[in-house]
Amino acid sequence: MKRVFLTKAIIISMKWIWRDSLFRFKLYSTLLLAVMSVVSCSLFESDEDTEITLQWNQSYPEENIEDARIGLKWCLAFLGSDAGKKSSWKGLEEEENRFTLSLDKLYFPETAITHLSQLHAQLKQTEEYQKRGAIDMGRYMALTIGSPNHYYKIADVPQHLEQFKVSYTFDTLQGYVNNSGVSRVHRLISYAQNMSGSRQAYISTEIDSITREPLEFETVEVMPNGLSRFGLYDLDGNLKEAGESQVTRAGKVAKCMWCHESGIQPMFRIQLEVPGYLSYQGLQDTLTRYGLAIREYQDEHWEDESLKKRPNHTKMEIAYIAFMEPSLAHLSSEWQLPENEVKNRLGNLPTHRHEEFDFLGDLYHRAAVDSLAPWKVQKVPSSIREKDGDELDLF
Repeated sequence: MKRVFLTKAIIISMKWIWRDSLFRFKLYSTLLLAVMSVVSCSLFESDEDTEITLQWNQSYPEENIEDARIGLKWCLAFLGSDAGKKSSWKGLEEEENRFTLSLDKLYFPETAITHLSQLHAQLKQTEEYQKRGAIDMGRYMALTIGSPNHYYKIADVPQHLEQFKVSYTFDTLQGYVNNSGVSRVHRLISYAQNMSGSRQAYISTEIDSITREPLEFETVEVMPNGLSRFGLYDLDGNLKEAGESQVTRAGKVAKCMWCHESGIQPMFRIQLEVPGYLSYQGLQDTLTRYGLAIREYQDEHWEDESLKKRPNHTKMEIAYIAFMEPSLAHLSSEWQLPENEVKNRLGNLPTHRHEEFDFLGDLYHRAAVDSLAPWKVQKVPSSIREKDGDELDLF
């Protein structure tokens, strides 16, 4: 009875509102303006922030923009882009030493688009972007694959180790590594059962070499695009920014990418047999078998030849190294100043040579030069591969 009475009251009220044309006009106008404001703002911001322009700055004479393009492709793929399944990469447009990224055309998962759009919005507010209409491509790499807090969210790495574990059924038989080239201690290798080329997962548990107590955890998981995503977890199962140097040489996730390249690495050292665990040869054969499965999947899945040529991943590393350790030529291009003026700004800053890529020439350290730039820039980590005492989290 009360419900019927309430319904009638609502109907009578609506009829009265409808008869009042002035009230109706004001109501419609207010609602229409509100809806248009919300929709237009959200669409405008979404469209704007899914795009960003990156500036390529030549670092050494032999470098060309195609090298930069390939390096950028690898960076985007490690962040989750599946654009490599097409040869066109329509969301990666090039014009006059600049690349414009369109996230909605690069086959990114929604999670990646959401977080990258947030990053784009902040980068566009920097003085560098406002004055140049772009940021250095290397800075973009440093703020994505080189910043673990950003990488974890963009690549959608599980926030807790338990979330990772429940997504797979892991084999009860583990591998035991006591002669690692990366870990300073022993490690246990767990791998998921029934793995295919496109669905693989591994957990490396770093353990005390004597007590066998866990010290930290590292995970590898194959993404739908065929590349791996990486996670580092503490004893409580929470994500951490880098491995502890007394435990492992693994460093940050970008260093994992450098070592694992585009697949699962076999062991490079013979291991002593440990009862209750896979034999050395058994573990080696397992890793080799699953590594080949990943390669087969990638070859079938990718159309882009620059990804199929796996040594090309080095172009990504060279791109971010050339930014983090810039040459005079790079800074001249980046700052849009003649080399002699750049040199005056740098004063007596010392130079060095890169131990791995000597062809980069005489280099400076990014942390020392950013404050001398002709505009304010977004801070980046002091290192892309190694632990940084002041990691960023712009999200």
